[in-house]
Amino acid sequence: MKYLDIPELSSLTSFLASCEIGSRQMRAKLEAYSCKQSGEYKKLGKQLEQSYVQELEESSSTTALGTSPIGALSDPQTRRLLINLICTMNASFPDYDFSTLKPEQFLKENLGMVVNSVNTRFAEIVETINKGFLKQLWSVIDQVIGLNNCQVFSYIPDFDNDPFSASGNLWSFNFFFFNKAEKKILFFACSCQHSRRFATLTPDTEIDVDGDCDNESTGSEGDQDIEFEDHFYMLHNEEDDLY
Repeated sequence: MKYLDIPELSSLTSFLASCEIGSRQMRAKLEAYSCKQSGEYKKLGKQLEQSYVQELEESSSTTALGTSPIGALSDPQTRRLLINLICTMNASFPDYDFSTLKPEQFLKENLGMVVNSVNTRFAEIVETINKGFLKQLWSVIDQVIGLNNCQVFSYIPDFDNDPFSASGNLWSFNFFFFNKAEKKILFFACSCQHSRRFATLTPDTEIDVDGDCDNESTGSEGDQDIEFEDHFYMLHNEEDDLY
């Protein structure tokens, strides 16, 4: 797994990190990786593949050999995909170890629903600061990863111990745009938190975020073959209302 230094993605990440309105502040990652395994990730990939094969050999349960949201573990392509997703997360969050994740901890997403979900989350904060940002965002992502040729996946956070379980998250999302033909993954993760400038509270102050801190899952059903342009009508028509 090799990090690909793409200045346009770095610029988008920096802008999102600077977004702050009132008590809300953004944190984001937009990173591209080559799925070619080398060094420590090649070693990890071999270890994971061996553990998956051993698990399959030792299991006599139909359920254990069955399907998951990203496919059956008995399918070599599913195992390779799982390894790529795990290696991407390990590379992006080096202080965490995701090597024990299972296929059922990921979801296959619908591209159109992902786009709409991200646009809805960003409309109030990001577009208020920089109108037209969404059009730029998806244009860069498309140039880097080729959205029409991608599958999209998301990780279901373990709120006990992972980078998506930070205290004070109002909402968060994470998406993996996987271009199998180009052997690349674009990882897009973002959270909205209470700004540190508003972190000091009086004894009588309460902030209730329980109802809105779950990871935004967009579901896995829908037609993955819908053309990219169909999902971005709002970005090419200035008269469309993002709100």
